[in-house]
Amino acid sequence: MSRHDNHWSVYRNALFGWNARVPIQADAPRALLDWTLAVIELARVTDAVWFRKDDGTYWPWPELVAWLERGLAERSVVDAFDFCSRFDRVGSTVAYHDERGIHEELIDDVGGLLARLRAPVDDLHRSAVRRRPPLWLGGHEISFTPDAVMAAAKIPSTSVKILVECDLWLPWVPGRIDPPDRETFYDNRALAERHTPRLNAFLAGLRESVTSRGGDWSFIAYSENEWLPRMVGEHGIDLGAAPPAMSLAR
Repeated sequence: MSRHDNHWSVYRNALFGWNARVPIQADAPRALLDWTLAVIELARVTDAVWFRKDDGTYWPWPELVAWLERGLAERSVVDAFDFCSRFDRVGSTVAYHDERGIHEELIDDVGGLLARLRAPVDDLHRSAVRRRPPLWLGGHEISFTPDAVMAAAKIPSTSVKILVECDLWLPWVPGRIDPPDRETFYDNRALAERHTPRLNAFLAGLRESVTSRGGDWSFIAYSENEWLPRMVGEHGIDLGAAPPAMSLAR
């Protein structure tokens, strides 16, 4: 195996994602903060998501919890993952091929990683190595001050969205930066079996935390590729999915 065995790529827009809608009680800010902190802990335990600060470094978990607690104590707001998009991106520990074999690393820009691994990349494929996080996660800052724009008294629920713009997580990938044969799929299981179980565990825990609070959980397919629903759905990514009914690279 070598760095050229990375057949995954980044897309121009989101391929798929999940949306979690959580009800808000205008007189219960602590309940929303406790749910947010539970999701933070879920991210830590599953090692699926790492959150970045505005200076580009990653939050130490206790520091992030303390910062969220201060938001409620000092400003009467619960930052239910608005900080993810405000501070640019999140990171994930992902696997990739290099000259050492399969390597795992905390990455916040999979496009940049792929550009380095598959260099030189033809200009035709520049969009496949564009700057993108392994996944995107974002929500809203909810205020418990009545006259605020995003006041809990005015909105019945808030949502957290997870978007994926990279097929690195999938067991089979179309090899978009390889020979221009869009009917050829590559076996990506050696990589996906390393990092995708962490994402699936995070999704399962998040889904349970949402539905147990009377919220809604939904899967969204943004791409019209017919092969995508065979690998991804409401419950996460199916690593045991059969290869798409197209020719496989040998």
